[in-house]
Amino acid sequence: KYAAYKTIITNGGRLYFKHDMLCFKHFATLEQIRGWMTKAGFSIEKEYGDYNRNAVDENSQRVIIFARKK
Repeated sequence: KYAAYKTIITNGGRLYFKHDMLCFKHFATLEQIRGWMTKAGFSIEKEYGDYNRNAVDENSQRVIIFARKK
C-alpha cells in the first residue's frame, strides 16, 4: 500500500506536498512490548488475553497489560 499526506501552513497560505511511500503494518510481539515497557521504566503487573481476564496464549486476539511506573 502507498500512503500520501499533505502539509498545511498555518499562516493562511497552503502548500501541498505529496509523498508516496510503501507502508507495511507491523504487529509487535508480546516480547517486544514487554521490552519497550521495561525500557520506559514500567513494571508489568498483570497480562490478560481478553476482557474476561483469561491468560495470554498463542490464540489471543489481543493483550491487556496492567503496568506501573517504577
